[in-house]
Amino acid sequence: MSNSPLSISELEKRMRPGAMSDGGFLGPTESLEAVLAKDRRTLEEAQVTYDQVADALERVLQSALDQQQHLVEGTLQVFLTKYRGFQPCPWCGDSTWGYFDFLILNRRTGEQITGPGLIVHLIREHHFFEGIDSPYRVEPISAIRVLELGPDLIEPVQLPSAPPSDWFQAIGIPSPSAVFSLAVSHW
Repeated sequence: MSNSPLSISELEKRMRPGAMSDGGFLGPTESLEAVLAKDRRTLEEAQVTYDQVADALERVLQSALDQQQHLVEGTLQVFLTKYRGFQPCPWCGDSTWGYFDFLILNRRTGEQITGPGLIVHLIREHHFFEGIDSPYRVEPISAIRVLELGPDLIEPVQLPSAPPSDWFQAIGIPSPSAVFSLAVSHW
């Protein structure tokens, strides 16, 4: 994790809702140190590193951005919403990948994650998945499961082999655009 010249209290101020982000990187009363410690324990228990999560996210998202693909690695369906502006990192101001949000659906397991593109940088450089109370949080265990990282993967669910629109309906989601609309409405 990179060192920051900012104190924890200054970082927490920057991360509160309405400071650098409307929704905030942390909830109104969350402790940055407590969130970092919780996520560190989660990764240790899963036997997965921050770099493994960041590398997998970067690989999938970069493929979707470069190739304009929606199906990556055969099982990961990726939806992107790009913005004209960008979200900088509260630690260092880096805004690489801070211009889009994503939804990644693992079609083999039926699980999904949503988050901001900036999360790749936040995980790799600052070991931060965003606060538990942040609408932008990527749950570490969810990312591990969707990206199929670590030794203890879940058994895949059996999904119907129907056309894509029917497949989404079969798992209770009307369409890919509705999935992303639902995710975005919570951010």
